[in-house]
Amino acid sequence: MELVQKKYIYGIIFVFILVTFGFSQCLDVNEIELWGECYNSEETFYLDLSYSEDLNTSPLYGQIPPEIGSLINLEILNLRNNQLSGDIPEQLWSLVNLNSLFLDNNELTGTLSSQIGNLLELETIWLNNNQISGEIPSEIGNLIDLLTINLSFNEFIGEIPSEIGNMTNLVSLFLENNQLSGEIPSEIGNMTNLVSLFLENNQLSGEIPSEIGELTNLWGVKLENNQLSGELPSEIGNLVILRNLHLNNNQFVGELPLELGNLINLNNLYLYNNNFSGEIPLTISNLININVISFHSNQLSGIIPFQICEVINNTDFLVLDNNKFCPPYPECLSVNQIGYQDIENCNSMLSLDISVPIKNVLNQPYPNPFNHTILISFSIHKKSYTSLKIYNTKGLLISTLINQTMDKGSHYIEWISKNLPSGTYFIAINNDHFSDVKKVILIK
Repeated sequence: MELVQKKYIYGIIFVFILVTFGFSQCLDVNEIELWGECYNSEETFYLDLSYSEDLNTSPLYGQIPPEIGSLINLEILNLRNNQLSGDIPEQLWSLVNLNSLFLDNNELTGTLSSQIGNLLELETIWLNNNQISGEIPSEIGNLIDLLTINLSFNEFIGEIPSEIGNMTNLVSLFLENNQLSGEIPSEIGNMTNLVSLFLENNQLSGEIPSEIGELTNLWGVKLENNQLSGELPSEIGNLVILRNLHLNNNQFVGELPLELGNLINLNNLYLYNNNFSGEIPLTISNLININVISFHSNQLSGIIPFQICEVINNTDFLVLDNNKFCPPYPECLSVNQIGYQDIENCNSMLSLDISVPIKNVLNQPYPNPFNHTILISFSIHKKSYTSLKIYNTKGLLISTLINQTMDKGSHYIEWISKNLPSGTYFIAINNDHFSDVKKVILIK
């Protein structure tokens, strides 16, 4: 009978504990249960529950429990690479001692609370690769000690808040692959410690603010695939340690600034699919560390400067096609690099008197093989009587293109094959100083 009474008393005590403290396995009043584990609310400073396939664990599911806000002294929270969903609980934003927050690569939704501005100790925040939507709250500008913020690959909308310029210690700003719109705020020029500025794949519009020239520590600028317009500010030439400049697939206009030549450490320059016009600046020769130059699909015109040959040996990738460049083309460029050019506004014959030494040369006609029309360019180092003639494989003269005195310099002329049959032809040049022959193939 006494044993029965003890079991009865123990049962009452157990029920009392369950009613009082819930069904948590954590019996210490200073502990809370998170995902089946107990954590001391005052003595937990670091919580790493990130998922890795290399570990013998399973990813976390469901919502982030609001009880996480009870870890009042938490400094680092790492929940990345799980399958967490739902909104970020408001209680999380009460963790005022938080230094690093990693919630990236989950399935989080909802909006980013304005209470994020309470986390004044934050230095790192990664929320990328979720489904967070709404506008970026202006209170984010309170985080003046922040070094890295990554909100990329979400569904943020609206403008980039001007208060972002308050984060003067920021080193990396990743906002790419959202639906952000409006202009890049001029206050971005306050972020003078910035190394990485990634805003690509949004709906940003307007001009690049001239204040970008204040960001002299930048290594990477990625603004491609937006709706940016206007001319490139000359201040971009201040970014002398820049390695990567991606401005492709926008609506930029005007001439390329001479100051591009100041970017002597640049490795990759992507300007394709814009509306840039005018000539390639001669300062292009300063880009001695360049690996990639992509100017294709613009409205660039004039003569491709021979100075481009001074950097061509360093480039792994150079594309100039779908512009309006006029021959003669530098010999260092291949047919593929030049590609298609709209030469409608080029004169039928162009002479250039340039101050650099001129060699006697008949350049490779372009394109070759050709259909109907081919461009022939040549240079002569001294004024002289020159002939340029076309012969067939039997040595018969087909056409005389030039038979007159020509000035020193570079020249080009079109040969229209008219009703000639497909086959091989020879272009021969002769003057008092040199002669040469090039073989071309007509395909109809």
